[in-house]
Amino acid sequence: MIRMNSRSRLKMWSSIQKNLLNFLFLIPILLGSFNVNGQTREELEQRRNDIIQIIDNTNQLLEETAKNKKVLLSDLVIIEQQIENRKVLLEQISLEIELIDQDILGHAFDKESKQQRLDSLKIQYNKVLRAVYRQRALHNPILALLSSESVSQGLLKANVYMRLREYVTEKLTHIKDEQFQLDQEIKLLSYDKDQKREALKRVAEQSAKLENEQARQRVMITSLQQDESLLTLNLQEQRTDRARMNGEIEEILKKELADAPTNESIIASEFALLKGKMVLPIEGSVITSKYGKQPHPTMRNITISNNGVDMRAPLKAQVKAVFGGKVVSVSKMSGFGVTVIIEHGLYYTVYSRMGESTVKKGDRVERGQILGSLEVKDDSSEFHFEIWKDNKTQNPEDWFRQRV
Repeated sequence: MIRMNSRSRLKMWSSIQKNLLNFLFLIPILLGSFNVNGQTREELEQRRNDIIQIIDNTNQLLEETAKNKKVLLSDLVIIEQQIENRKVLLEQISLEIELIDQDILGHAFDKESKQQRLDSLKIQYNKVLRAVYRQRALHNPILALLSSESVSQGLLKANVYMRLREYVTEKLTHIKDEQFQLDQEIKLLSYDKDQKREALKRVAEQSAKLENEQARQRVMITSLQQDESLLTLNLQEQRTDRARMNGEIEEILKKELADAPTNESIIASEFALLKGKMVLPIEGSVITSKYGKQPHPTMRNITISNNGVDMRAPLKAQVKAVFGGKVVSVSKMSGFGVTVIIEHGLYYTVYSRMGESTVKKGDRVERGQILGSLEVKDDSSEFHFEIWKDNKTQNPEDWFRQRV
């Protein structure tokens, strides 16, 4: 059996401590490399703010019809989106809390590591200081020189004492630096804990709002189901209006495509680059009816079809062109109000449910130019938007820029 003296055991224990400290120092680095979904706290915070902005916009739309006793179908769709956005927001805050927890753990390890280094420096400093004071020569190098047997011995002593003084000063400086870094880690740790408390408070607030919105949703569904006969009648009218509108648009496009010049393909290729980047025609709007065939929000076994998307928008909101082009039609269509159609080479965009138009047939418009403002019905403004290529419809949501 190998026996170890006290000095060997101390040396081994010191080595173990050093390796352990190195490992602890690496943990926060490793944790930092596994950020949630590769996102930083700043990116998560920005995404949270974006979702909150969307929720605020949606709240404003709901408030516009709050005084109206009649519940609109679009109100139900909006509240459903609001609930989903609220859930996404809660997920975002949860991700932020995960990153905060990682930071807390990392700063706690850093604090412990710095505390141990500081304690070690203080021990070394005290040992040297005691040795110096035992010699009583640190403060009087001239006395050391005079008490020496020779000048060379005196100079040697003086040099040693000067080195000791420098060493003591250096250790003291290191101690101050380590203390400062330790104080900074303590501040960061305290900041992280405050951030977590705030995040948990946001979770509680958003959870309460989510419960209120879910209760409001149940009331809306009940109200709409009670008016099912009226909804059925409205649905039949909407189908008739949509069929009539589709027929009118197809006739307009058929004529335009027959007369289209050959160079229009250049404009079309520029328009095609907009896919996935297109800004909504109306700021602060919310999509309430998607493209294509879809189940009715409240009526069972009923399918509705849409050649574009419908949006709830702020009252009398201004409608803007999504791309430059030529106005080929301005007309009033049954159930869709004033409708503007703009040609972009082989592509066409359709803007409906406006109360008035600021453009006329034949006008050239630029991207972002105001085409008109929405009409108001039942204390709300709704907007219909379509994209066509040749004589086939496109899903506008494939073209819109994702906001969150």
